[in-house]
Amino acid sequence: MDSAKSLEWFAENVDFFESILDDDLSKPVPTCPGWSILDLLAHLSFGLGVCYPIAAAALPTAPSDSVFAGADTSSIGLQGSEAVEAFRTNVRNCVTALEAMDPEAPCWTYAGPGTVSFWIRRAASETAIHRYDVEQAYGTQFALAPERATDGIDEALEFAFPFAGQKIGAPRSRLQIAATDSDLQRSIGTGETECAITGDTQSLFLALWGREQEAEIQVDGDRAAADEWLTLVARAFAGR
Repeated sequence: MDSAKSLEWFAENVDFFESILDDDLSKPVPTCPGWSILDLLAHLSFGLGVCYPIAAAALPTAPSDSVFAGADTSSIGLQGSEAVEAFRTNVRNCVTALEAMDPEAPCWTYAGPGTVSFWIRRAASETAIHRYDVEQAYGTQFALAPERATDGIDEALEFAFPFAGQKIGAPRSRLQIAATDSDLQRSIGTGETECAITGDTQSLFLALWGREQEAEIQVDGDRAAADEWLTLVARAFAGR
């Protein structure tokens, strides 16, 4: 999926979050234990809203320990209406900043030197996953088009899994992935032990990002090996 479509997806997710800002934000988020919806919004407010534009503007060779040294941390720890307004400002500013950048411009990324397109794609997937979290908290129906879910799957395989593997070690098995509603077929890992998951693209996307989809996907082969892959992101990043 190209960056223009990712930006559109990102902006739609931000529109959704803005539509709930007057609702009850104290509701717990079942998929992020210990968080309320307001906690989730605070996570996005700084981690995405403040930090993504900084990273997208940083030199690709910038030292990783200094990229966010000048980040505005004033929104961290805010409560109530102040946290809500900080979220509204920070995340909308992120949309505006990424829309104004050349997706092919070189920049720093978590995975090393890359381009602004990395952060555009990252923003779309990150807000989609947390939109799902919020919709679970409200008991509303989350729906994702196969094209978007496929791109989220590819981002997980190309970025999140390798990055998580660097932090805690990658599973020593090979995972096969197949969709029932598209021609998507992917694999990751190089081990001898084989496992496979099958399901619609939305369920696969959510499962790979650590959201329980037991009833929506089929697991074949070595179940323990599959579970290592399906919990990798959650274990590496505390389920966020």
